[in-house]
Amino acid sequence: MPDRRALCEAVRTLTGLPEVATGRRFATDSVTPQVTLYCSGWASSCVSRLKSQGFPVRLLLAGSGLSFPEYFNTLKALSTQLGVIQEVTFAGKVADEEIQDFYCACDAFLFPNENQTWGLAVLEAMACGCPVLVSSGAAVHEVLADGENAFLFPPRNPATLAARIQEIATQPELRAAIAQKGMDLVRTQFTWDQFARQIEQVCTELAR
Repeated sequence: MPDRRALCEAVRTLTGLPEVATGRRFATDSVTPQVTLYCSGWASSCVSRLKSQGFPVRLLLAGSGLSFPEYFNTLKALSTQLGVIQEVTFAGKVADEEIQDFYCACDAFLFPNENQTWGLAVLEAMACGCPVLVSSGAAVHEVLADGENAFLFPPRNPATLAARIQEIATQPELRAAIAQKGMDLVRTQFTWDQFARQIEQVCTELAR
């Protein structure tokens, strides 16, 4: 079995993420350019707001810019414009076998997407024991409970998001409890076996 802690430390070193003493680490994923450009913009705005308040955070954006270079460059330009280019790490494409290490290397996973039909990345992060902050504009929030197994916030509201990040970053016991309950939820309710049973049930009912 790989040394998971060592792998997470390797990710931090590779991406330039500091230790908790010097900055909290938050990750966000990439989806379609129309959604991510908008949502990552709000994430960067949130980082800018926290920085102006003297609250140290780092934002890790995972995803390749090769398919949509214009969108990728716009995100970099926005981070520069907001004065947070040093606080935002563009990790590039992450291999499937490395995704778990990236989730575990961060203090929380941020999903500010709006009009998102689901949110598989949220469940992946939760399964890895990473606490998640999820926009109520994403459909996945409907199966989550705010303050119990996730942190929810309204879309297009960097002020509220910043407050939620401060809440989760300054309360390690709460963060750990949310992460544990989130992991328990996903590993019991959102497994492939569970999906298979649900599909079988639907097919059986349709065949009657």
